[in-house]
Amino acid sequence: LTQSPVVRFDAAFFVPDVVIAVLLFVSAALPERVAAPALTFAFAWMAGILAVSGFSRVVRGEFAVGNFTLVAVGVLMGALVGYAISRPAERP
Repeated sequence: LTQSPVVRFDAAFFVPDVVIAVLLFVSAALPERVAAPALTFAFAWMAGILAVSGFSRVVRGEFAVGNFTLVAVGVLMGALVGYAISRPAERP
C-alpha cells in the first residue's frame, strides 16, 4: 500500500477519503433504524468531498470525470435512501 503511486498518505484528500470509507462501512453495519439516516449522511458527505476534489482539479485545468461521476452516484444514493426512509413501512 505504501508503495502504490495512486495511494499517497500526503495527498490532500487522503483523510477525507478514509472518512468516507469508514462512514459508509459503519453506516451499513448499523441496525436498520439508524442505518438509513447514517447512510444518507455518508452519501451526502461523499458527494461533497468528491465535488470539492473534482473542482480542485478543474481549477488546475483538468476535468475529473471520475470524481463527478461519483458525485452523481453519491447524490443519487443519498436521495434513494432518503426516499426509502420517508415512505411509511409496509406491514404484512
